Amino acid sequence: MTFCKLRRLICLHADMCEVAPGVLQNLTSIEVLKKIQISLNIIVHELGKIARLRELEIRFKDGSLDLYEGFVKSLCNLHHIESLFIQCNSKETSFELMDHLGECSVPPIHLREFVSYMPSQISALQGWIKRDPSHLSNLSLLILASVKEVQQEDMDIIGGLLSLRRLGIKSTHQTQRLLVIRADGFRRMVVFELLCGSATQIVFESGAIPMAEIVRFSLGVRVAKEDGNCGFDLGLQGNLLSLRSNVLVYIYCGGVRVGEAKEAEAAVRHALNSHPNHPPVKIYMEPHIAEGAHADDLLEYEEVN
Repeated sequence: MTFCKLRRLICLHADMCEVAPGVLQNLTSIEVLKKIQISLNIIVHELGKIARLRELEIRFKDGSLDLYEGFVKSLCNLHHIESLFIQCNSKETSFELMDHLGECSVPPIHLREFVSYMPSQISALQGWIKRDPSHLSNLSLLILASVKEVQQEDMDIIGGLLSLRRLGIKSTHQTQRLLVIRADGFRRMVVFELLCGSATQIVFESGAIPMAEIVRFSLGVRVAKEDGNCGFDLGLQGNLLSLRSNVLVYIYCGGVRVGEAKEAEAAVRHALNSHPNHPPVKIYMEPHIAEGAHADDLLEYEEVN
């Protein structure tokens, strides 16, 4: 007997096997479907008929527009979905494809975890939240590993998700030079990760993310200096009072002198070392500063998106 005939099967880990047509429509009791690979529209259509599905981990074999449009239609029918993990094999996927998610009239109201390793924009999520924030009132984990850009409006909107405990965002084509983590958002955040490369400085308002125990973020040294933050005051000192585990800072110092890069590192380290909880601190410099480098040496670094 093959597994596709097991109508009472509740959980299936497919180990990234590609599913053949007709398989999913027989798995009428499936609630957990993980590591499934899809390349055909007919499979996506069958996916939308698994009424009891709660957890879905899916990999798309390519970046076909029709495939994504079909997936969004199916997702709108998965009314009990709680955990959604999406990735794609193709590196040619455009940033606009996953925006079709925003076309769901109502997002999955039971969604607790949303993880995307696909190139995307935040506009889809914005559409869901703006339409009715209560629809994502259960969302506690949000990982967007490859968004095109993070705007201030994005952070303000996501910060309003009251159940959000863990956030991870990495942008690839950042143009907004300053992102402020406001005090009235992310009130229950425990793990906060925002990596925006060399083009942005991230500043925390007084009272921001008061429950955060783990924080990871990036600092663009050249942008900070050009925008007048020569003291590299990021709002770390006397702030983020729940820090316990670790703080990880990526300092991007391309286009500045070695002395300026070290000044930024010293300012960030001093602010964190002065924290009352004395959290462990790790700072990574990009590019790496060689031992014995002169303060006036110019650091060249080309960020690969």
